[in-house]
Amino acid sequence: MTDWSKLSDAYGSADGVPDLLDRFEADPPGVWSELVDRLCPQLDTAFSASVAALPRLAGIAAAREPAEHWTLFAAGPIVSSARRSAEGVAALQLHSSAIEELARLADGQPVVARRLSYLFGGASCTDCGTDFPVAERVIAQATLVVPPVPPAPAVHGT
Repeated sequence: MTDWSKLSDAYGSADGVPDLLDRFEADPPGVWSELVDRLCPQLDTAFSASVAALPRLAGIAAAREPAEHWTLFAAGPIVSSARRSAEGVAALQLHSSAIEELARLADGQPVVARRLSYLFGGASCTDCGTDFPVAERVIAQATLVVPPVPPAPAVHGT
């Protein structure tokens, strides 16, 4: 069990993080901004509570439909940011199974992979053992869909 009182987030004590995660689970798009402000402000800073939240975020993501990417969009920057410090790397090692689960959930989802392409690292091919970035595999399997360019507005009176 996580002792949130011994962890910190962007606001200081992480005592409020469990409640925040409960609210996020109930309404990801409505709470995403608040969650990221506390756990990974400006998507480039992670705290001890940020990494400790990854197992819960993995559980939330696993229970959602694949089209609901909010959890992955919150977890990805945490993983990326935590990799920038020795303390963050050590904390990530403690939660490696949650990170593997989040990467698995991102696999096969081109929209998520494009947006989080640098976050979840690599994998090894089970057939040949070749290492590869998970996102590259997802992107390679995706069909590029380019939306039509809207017509330019008409200019009157010139």
